[in-house]
Order: sequence, then C-alpha cells, then structure tokens
Amino acid sequence: MWVSVFPANLGNGDQSVEELRGQIVMFATALGSSPGYATSIEMAGFGDQGEEIRDHVAAGDIQGALGTVTPEMIDALTLSGTVDNARKRLAEYEAGGATSFVFNPAAPNSYYPLYGGHLDGIDLPEFDFGQYVRVIDATMSAMGG
Repeated sequence: MWVSVFPANLGNGDQSVEELRGQIVMFATALGSSPGYATSIEMAGFGDQGEEIRDHVAAGDIQGALGTVTPEMIDALTLSGTVDNARKRLAEYEAGGATSFVFNPAAPNSYYPLYGGHLDGIDLPEFDFGQYVRVIDATMSAMGG
C-alpha cells in the first residue's frame, strides 16, 4: 500500500493555486522537523527553487521566498486548482502505484512555524478561519465528500 498525502485547495482554479504559495515556503524551510519535505521538493525537480526559498527566509525576505514559488511548483507539490486537474493528478499517482490518498485542506495564503525556531523573524500572516473553512468545504465538495 502506498499512501499519498497532499496539502489541498480545490475548486477555485488559479486562485486555489495562488493561495498555496505559503505552504510551499513552509515545507521548503522545515528542515528542523521534516527534512523530507525538502527532499520531495528536490525530487519533484525544484531543488534550486527550494534552496532559493530557504535563502530568502534566512535573510528575512518572506516576499522574495513567496515570489520564488511558481504555479508549476504548487501543482507538483499540492493538489490544487480545478477539480479536473486534481482528478488527472490522482489518476497519475494511481497509475504509479498509489492506493490511498489523504487530503489536507490547507489554510489559504498562510504559513506558520512547524517547530520552535522555524520561521523566526518572519512576520506571519493573520490566520483567517473563515477562509480556511471555505477551503475545507470547497475541497471536500470538489472531491465528492
């Protein structure tokens, strides 16, 4: 059995993709608790961008880090965008042997520390619970839940 876990934001097309930039920054910089995220980014073909994101964050430049994240990175590392895109991506994972999927609806336009010291010195965005609920509802609805 092979389980794939995805930060997810579905149903709002390009807006859903854009809202996940912070998730990629968060994962690219989580070397202290989850170095596997950086490995996943590198294996997906975005190692240079992952390193650039880490450099920006280390310099306190969150806007530069967010700007480094491309829509292609977000598509490769999350389940985002349109329902058709999500179903196509899941079919590709199934063809590769995945038997189970876990969707982790991701707070939009958000990033947060995953452990003490992670993202120190970075101004964190205000968490918008209402928008998070929107993402949960849209993602679950899009996937038939």
